Amino acid sequence: MSFEADESVPLQYRCDQSVSIAGDCVSIQLSAHNLSAHRIPVGFGLHPYFADRGHAIIKAEVPAQWRWDQEMMPVSIEGNPDAERFRRGQPVSELPITAEYADWSGRAVIDWPKTQLRVDLKTSPPLSHVVMWMPTGEDFFCFEPVSHATDALNRQAAQRQAGDFRIVEPNATAEQRFDFFVSCPDS
Repeated sequence: MSFEADESVPLQYRCDQSVSIAGDCVSIQLSAHNLSAHRIPVGFGLHPYFADRGHAIIKAEVPAQWRWDQEMMPVSIEGNPDAERFRRGQPVSELPITAEYADWSGRAVIDWPKTQLRVDLKTSPPLSHVVMWMPTGEDFFCFEPVSHATDALNRQAAQRQAGDFRIVEPNATAEQRFDFFVSCPDS
């Protein structure tokens, strides 16, 4: 799947997404090609939805979290008080409706012990931010790897620099890969 920017916008680029399945792995490759005559910032993200949140457990290294303002825009990074629970295995059903984490390792495991299903997620290169969304009244959740904090290009004074964006030179391409290894480890 490809998308090219309209000629009227100030930044010219083309984005491509490819999905492949090989054995137990679903891979999604994103690329952004700079068609402009000047350097451009590029950020990547993927928003996969997972079912059965009432039985899901997430294991991930997320030592920091973003504190949000009233508009749910990140304003500062704090230590994640649940970091150890995430390392050991955090039940998704105990998470807030939405949260944003920083300094992520780029790897996570989502387990459904009841059905003996497991998804190992790896981002290459490693992404350092994650947004989690658990909508009220729904049985799904999102574990959204992203390269940057929400609204990072318009960061507030209290936010750190938007250094998580990749700067892409004219006629160059930035790429991001998401691998989902699916298994039933106990069967």
